[in-house]
Amino acid sequence: MIAKIGKPGHKTRGVLNYLYGPGRANEHTDPHLAASWDGFAPDPGRDPDATLAQLTAALDLRVKQAGDKAPKGHV
Repeated sequence: MIAKIGKPGHKTRGVLNYLYGPGRANEHTDPHLAASWDGFAPDPGRDPDATLAQLTAALDLRVKQAGDKAPKGHV
């Protein structure tokens, strides 16, 4: 597999929608987190009570805390 490197963006939710969605040719089968920074990140692929909004909030927490110092293209 050859990865395609895209331009940096700022929409964490958009990336998660793509990764947890069906993909263009149904290539996203069994999406789930493979690792977590603290072991408690919500995983919408494995936990039916977890949502993409919760995962987005967890991933963007430090960016929001950084305020004006946060990079524009953190995704």
